Amino acid sequence: MIIFKDLNDLKRLSPGSRARFLLEGILDRLISIHAKSSGYDPELHGYVVLIEALDVYREEILPELPCPLADVPWEGVTLKGGFYHAVVLTNNDFGIDFLIPDKPWLSELIRKSLEAHLPP
Repeated sequence: MIIFKDLNDLKRLSPGSRARFLLEGILDRLISIHAKSSGYDPELHGYVVLIEALDVYREEILPELPCPLADVPWEGVTLKGGFYHAVVLTNNDFGIDFLIPDKPWLSELIRKSLEAHLPP
């Protein structure tokens, strides 16, 4: 798992990475939404997570989400460019955006959880 809290964190990925392109768009959106008020603060407003293969085995995906990835209570999910973009809101202002590659290593349980929240 790689956590992205600002645009500088994108340096962890290669410039041509499809994930980097999508993550940049998600982070830009988060920053612009909060720019009109007090400004974006990842500790107050949330952040973005790129899921990697070994994360599917974690018992607790994050401190804010003490459950496996298959049990995360998704608010919404889209599928774009070979990635699931899934969102969880932990309160009225704090959200976590997940970018999850649509790869064979996703378990059937995780895939079903994500697909159940895709728009019709």
